[in-house]
Amino acid sequence: MDSLNEAISLYREALPLRPVPHPDRPSSLGSLAQALTSLYDCNKDVDALNEVISLHREVLELCPSPHPGRCSSLYELVKALVNLYGHNQDINALNEAVPLQREVLKLCPAPHPDRSTLLTKLAKVLQLIHRHNGDIDAITEAVSMLRAALALRPPPHPEHFASHNNLATYLQFLYKGNGDVGALNEAIALHRETLALYPVPHPIYLVGLMNLSAALLSQFERDGVVGVLDEAISFRRELLALCPPGHEYHADEVESLLQLLEKRRAATGDDQDRVEMGRLRAELEFLSKEREQLGAN
Repeated sequence: MDSLNEAISLYREALPLRPVPHPDRPSSLGSLAQALTSLYDCNKDVDALNEVISLHREVLELCPSPHPGRCSSLYELVKALVNLYGHNQDINALNEAVPLQREVLKLCPAPHPDRSTLLTKLAKVLQLIHRHNGDIDAITEAVSMLRAALALRPPPHPEHFASHNNLATYLQFLYKGNGDVGALNEAIALHRETLALYPVPHPIYLVGLMNLSAALLSQFERDGVVGVLDEAISFRRELLALCPPGHEYHADEVESLLQLLEKRRAATGDDQDRVEMGRLRAELEFLSKEREQLGAN
């Protein structure tokens, strides 16, 4: 921290030595912003973050398109605005970030190697807006951005699964926002594709099972088709087998399976799973007591 603070002090000292229109002033502004970003990353000092935003705004004023330094400053400003929203939940920060990220995309057309990452970044900002105020247009556009990103990351691209999974997740957000069953069905199809692309023992298979089971539960809650719930239960049983006692997700999977079995009993009136449900309840009680003992120690 002492080294970082000293670097910030030196960058501040250098800045007035490069007044407008000094050709290196944008570079000095960017260097100070980068150091303050590191400070924010260390201590979450919102004053440092606000200064970062101010510095990047000045860089953009000094570097109109097509200045080569404009793109990176736009990107860093978007990142800082998203962090600011995380601090104060002020939607104005996200509303400012969206057109800036659109400009970054325009400056990095296909086949730019970072285009898929930039598309994903814009989708994330739009999803935050949707989460904040329920804006359906924002999540609809986010889905469109992720489709474009996925098309740029076909298998075996290392980020294929991330884009694939993000698209399925955002489709579920869209379904919850407007009840579009087509979005939910597409999400389920994508989760099934994940299982085919990453079979056991690939670690992504576990995530795919979790996501598919959750999506099927949403489908059951919409349509009431017990066969869909049966399939979700089957996946949860497989998950529990893949997460034995001691696994970080074991307790969660015990609870999730129990909840699905309870839903099936409520839907059908059939008590066929009572023995399994009793065993799961007993295990949850044991795990809860074990956590309490660990906490007491």
